[in-house]
Amino acid sequence: MLKTLIQMPVRVVLNFSILLSKLSDVLDLKVKLANSTEAELRSLQSSLQNSKDEVAADLQRNVFKKCAHSDSSVACISDAL
Repeated sequence: MLKTLIQMPVRVVLNFSILLSKLSDVLDLKVKLANSTEAELRSLQSSLQNSKDEVAADLQRNVFKKCAHSDSSVACISDAL
C-alpha cells in the first residue's frame, strides 16, 4: 500500500488524508452521540435548530439587501429562488 501511495499524485494523497480525517470526525461524533444523555441530545437539537434559524434569517436579509441594490428586483428575486 505504501508503494501505491508513493506513486499517487500529491493532490490525491492529500484528498485521501482529508477524507480519512473527516471519517474519523464522523465516527467520533457517532460515539459521542451514542454516549450522550437524553438532556444532552435535546440541548444539541435545540442548538442546531437555533443555528439553522439564524442562518436562514441571515440568508434572507442578505438576499433582500442584494435585491435592494439591484437594478432589477424581479430578476434578483427569481435568481434567489
